[in-house]
Amino acid sequence: MAADQAEPVQDEAVRDGKRRRKGGGDPLAGLDRERLAALLGGLVSRPGEASGDLPAEEPAGDRPENPAPAPADNFVSAEPVSVEPVSAEAASVEAEPAQTEPAPMIESVVSEQAAPDPRPAVGEPVHIQEDTRVTALNAALRRDPRDAEAALAMAAIHQSRGLHEQAISQLLETRDFLPESVPVAIALGRAYGLAGAYGPAEVEFDRALRLEPDNPAALQELGIAVGKKGLYEEAIAHLRRAISRSDAEARAHYYLGFFLNHLDRIDEAAQAFERAIETDPACERAYYHLGIIWDRKGRNERAREMYRQAREVAAATRQARAARG
Repeated sequence: MAADQAEPVQDEAVRDGKRRRKGGGDPLAGLDRERLAALLGGLVSRPGEASGDLPAEEPAGDRPENPAPAPADNFVSAEPVSVEPVSAEAASVEAEPAQTEPAPMIESVVSEQAAPDPRPAVGEPVHIQEDTRVTALNAALRRDPRDAEAALAMAAIHQSRGLHEQAISQLLETRDFLPESVPVAIALGRAYGLAGAYGPAEVEFDRALRLEPDNPAALQELGIAVGKKGLYEEAIAHLRRAISRSDAEARAHYYLGFFLNHLDRIDEAAQAFERAIETDPACERAYYHLGIIWDRKGRNERAREMYRQAREVAAATRQARAARG
């Protein structure tokens, strides 16, 4: 596990957090970008530089034997992404002939855990409401740096904007004040994961599980983190344990199906994707991957129905975003 390597760098980041508190009201004052860049494997950009591509939600290893490309899974763009054929280099085995072409997909709306919902109420445009809320949250954190609810909400807003460096910085500082907070450890682990730093993410989820060994959110996120490193069997074990303690998370069922599919255990994967849809009918990626499985089984009509539902969910997601401004 990456704990032995990640802890020394994290300790430096915690010391940076202590120095930042001396910088005044700005929670990012005095941020040591070199150390944070080392922690994130070089992902952190300096002011004025491009931040680079965001990491994909799904593992970057070889694709399973799927006759269609996986949906786009970007956490920022809400526009559909055109579907390209899977290349011979990207496929783990030779693709099956002539299958139904699925719909282009947008980012997932699978529910997230361990952080308050950052979305403001309907009214003014979202960016104005969020800026107002950021000001209020900054004021709350200046009054009480131990306000975990405000810190989690602030980090969630940063993440919704793709600002993973700021989210990590905020949560590191909060963890310095609340080292035994399980929600803060889980949120920090997820922030690392969204930045593609799966080693530090694993360390934080292990920290949460030392505090609460049966915490389903920590088990779920640890499973996702190790699965993205290609450790599918270990990931499946953690996810099954999480689901045995809380069966209501579509995210856990979706990733269980995704990792089972990577191991070509498609019947078990189909059951997991179906359970994800039952838990969250807006989980469009579950429809998509279920469609791929039905294609592989030769059930083309059923596959087309899954792709149709995936398109409808994606369209509804776009409309909801447009309505929020």
